[in-house]
This record gives sequence, C-alpha cells and structure tokens, in this order.
Amino acid sequence: SPSLSLSLSLQPMNNNVCVAGDEDGLLKGYNLSTGKQLSGSRERISNSLTCLEFGPNSSIVWASNNKGQIFAVTVNPLTCQMKKLKGSAVPGGGSIVSLAVRAGHPTPLLIASSTSDYIFMFTIEKEV
Repeated sequence: SPSLSLSLSLQPMNNNVCVAGDEDGLLKGYNLSTGKQLSGSRERISNSLTCLEFGPNSSIVWASNNKGQIFAVTVNPLTCQMKKLKGSAVPGGGSIVSLAVRAGHPTPLLIASSTSDYIFMFTIEKEV
C-alpha cells in the first residue's frame, strides 16, 4: 500500500509544484494542475518526514523527521529534480513538529520546534 504523506510545501518559485514528505522518508514532487507525481522527482531522506518548509524565493526545502533530524534539499523549480545537501540532528532528540524560515535582514534563520519541548534557531549561511 502507498505510504501516507505527512507533510507538504509549495515551491515558492513555481506555484504549480508542491513537495510532499511521507512516512517512509521519501520526498516527492507533484504537478498541482494534474495531481500527478513529476517524473524523477524523488529523494530518499530518512525516517518519517514530519515537516517541510521552503524559504521565500528559494530552491531549498528544509525537511525534518520524527528522529529530530533536519535536512536541506535542493528542488529545481521547473523539473522538481531533488538532491539532498546536508543533514543535522538537533540536541535532545524528539520529533520535529514545526519548521519556519525567516529570510532577509539581518540574518536568515531556520526555526524548529520538537516534542522534547525545545525550540531551535539555526543561522542559514547560504541560500541557493
């Protein structure tokens, strides 16, 4: 049976594309006009994906899972081809339950909250 999609984020540079994360740790890109998965738009991340968040005007989606890990993944806005860049585990573990990106001045931030009752703020050093 197909895996359940647990998280979803719209690609801000192409509003006809969304990325969904499932319980098996797979990211998939979809064409919103057709409702179909885009050919070749898959990337295995890790564990059950709980949250997805694009930065504004960004080709990077931040993906988190139920093991307290956060990953950066590039997503081509036209083809939705994906490539995992980096991953990091947050201290204290627990599932990541929300992600938010604050872009712009003075410093871009990725903010995450977890079931271990922590809120984490990460500086985004380079946005692609």
